[in-house]
Amino acid sequence: MTTLSSSKSIAKAILIISSLALPPFVQADAPTATQIRDAANKAAGIMQSSMAQVDPKVPCITCHHGMLPLFALNVARNHGVTVNETQRRQIMLKTFGAMRDIDAAIQGTHVVDENLDASEIMMFGPELGVAPNIGAALHARRLANLQQPDGHWRTMDARPPQSYSNFMVTAVVSKAVGAYLPDSPAVSKKATIAKARQWLAANTPVTNEDATFRLFGLVWTGATPTQINTAATDLMKRQNPDGGWSSMPGQTSDAYSTGEALYALKSTGKISDAAYNQAVSWLLKTQEKDGSWHVKSRLHEVAQISPPKMDTGFPHGTDQITSMFGTTWAVAALSLALPEQKQPAPDIAEVYPKAEPWIEAAAFGTTEQLKAIDPNARTARGSTALMVVANDPARAATLIQRGADAKAAAESGQTALSVAATYAGTAKLVRQLLALGLPAKLGPKAEFHANPMVEVAWTGDVEVARLLLDAGADMRQPMMRAGFIPMSPLKAAVALQSTEVLREFLKRGADPNHVEDVPLLSAAALANRAESTKVLLEAGANPELKDQYGWTPLMHATKGVDHDVNQTEALIRAAIARGSSPSARR
Repeated sequence: MTTLSSSKSIAKAILIISSLALPPFVQADAPTATQIRDAANKAAGIMQSSMAQVDPKVPCITCHHGMLPLFALNVARNHGVTVNETQRRQIMLKTFGAMRDIDAAIQGTHVVDENLDASEIMMFGPELGVAPNIGAALHARRLANLQQPDGHWRTMDARPPQSYSNFMVTAVVSKAVGAYLPDSPAVSKKATIAKARQWLAANTPVTNEDATFRLFGLVWTGATPTQINTAATDLMKRQNPDGGWSSMPGQTSDAYSTGEALYALKSTGKISDAAYNQAVSWLLKTQEKDGSWHVKSRLHEVAQISPPKMDTGFPHGTDQITSMFGTTWAVAALSLALPEQKQPAPDIAEVYPKAEPWIEAAAFGTTEQLKAIDPNARTARGSTALMVVANDPARAATLIQRGADAKAAAESGQTALSVAATYAGTAKLVRQLLALGLPAKLGPKAEFHANPMVEVAWTGDVEVARLLLDAGADMRQPMMRAGFIPMSPLKAAVALQSTEVLREFLKRGADPNHVEDVPLLSAAALANRAESTKVLLEAGANPELKDQYGWTPLMHATKGVDHDVNQTEALIRAAIARGSSPSARR
């Protein structure tokens, strides 16, 4: 597997990038190691103070106070920056403990956004000392299955600057799959990574986030020197005259964009001393007295677009989450300027699941190994062998032929049919299980009010959607993603731009003006989902429908989130204009 810390990868990248034509900067006096260390220590201190104030009972493992800060603090501690090791270990146990639940890994319904949540947990796992394990392997297998036909992965998230870019999602999923998906006859790891690499190389980044993670992703997927060279050149050309980077060309430099770009370039190769010194100087000059960097929030929504707001004790009020992200990237980037002092990884054996050998044999073993297990094997909480192989109709058929009880349900209420719905390409198995009498809907006591149709909206598999709907599945019933985020199949299809599934829902009577927290068109607008917006408007969605907050879809499109490129405003204005409404002129 390829990791940022791999000396082999870094050496390769240095040879590749050393020949780049760097942008001409006026030579700046190099910041001293003392200045950099003091800035990094101060920032790491306020990060850790805030991390200690996040309620450990919060169900979300938090990308802003968990996953990304763990990575940055690991870089910092390996370069002489002071880190609270006891606290760091506790947060690692909470973050990576998500892999400990083997039933959640098998059933796949205990995350909000599988592509982002699972991959971000595992992305920097190798650097943090998390060894391959069956829990991570099962999550990685599902991630590989959710890859789109053209090679990228998508997210339901729409929270710039940190959670929205397909380049970012594709890069981090690729790294997680590369690190934790076993080489096995039951999966095609190399093909998955190759498709991701091709997508990253073939598509042009628009934003700084795109460009940064395109470079990361190409290095992590083993791209050619020319491909990495092209990505690095593009990112370096985005550096502003003041030394920083901004989310989009022409905008003001910010710590988030500067930190991530500088870390990507420094960790994967070599930039000129002048360019590097200017970037570090910009970070030192813009650091607040308390050690943080202030990065303005780009979320101004009245509707819920992320988990409920929390006060983490980090400075800058309503900007505290984006400021925490910016400070985190700044710490990682600054730390690389200091001499490396490699520290041992902590022992976190508690995060590894206790799983019986039959689970690995069922999921990743040869056909002979699969035939050797008990077809009715179950975990202590009722996940069955048939659920373990529900991603693969042929392996599932083998167990059914050998006498597996297809109707067995886990304690959570999940069945082999509902687990099969969490994977794309399972129509043959879904058809077989329906024929055996499994219901398309789970019972009312199912954990999180689970609805398989939400999972189908996630996979985008319209054939499975049709089979389940024909059998009585509910396209409107919401479930609670991970137990705390309400999500209906309709809303999921809009957020993920599963347009074929969304069209199927509409064809079968779903109201294009369906309202949950907000109407579907408003949900598409605030999430900047152009394709979903088109489908809803074609189906007759009202572009002027006000929600409970008094906002229209156009208001959500123009006021809710500061998207780098607004993809829905013009579509909604055009729809209003077609109706001769004066709103189009406002």
